[in-house]
Amino acid sequence: MSEVKKLSEEQLTELNNIIKNLKYLDSQIASMRVEESRAVDAYKQLLDQLEVQKETIRNEHGDVEIDLTTGELKESKQEE
Repeated sequence: MSEVKKLSEEQLTELNNIIKNLKYLDSQIASMRVEESRAVDAYKQLLDQLEVQKETIRNEHGDVEIDLTTGELKESKQEE
């Protein structure tokens, strides 16, 4: 019967540590992708809210420019 060959304990430990770290990082990457997706969805919702708000302001005040610091409205500069 032939002798069974094995890795040294050091090699086996190092190999298992590498695999453990790869699995951990894979899990972290998956989690980040979920968070990215949620952030993109939230961003799109805010863009939609902005468009609704702009339309509301346009309907109430016409085509105006808004100073976001003071809230002052100015007639929009129309390019000809």
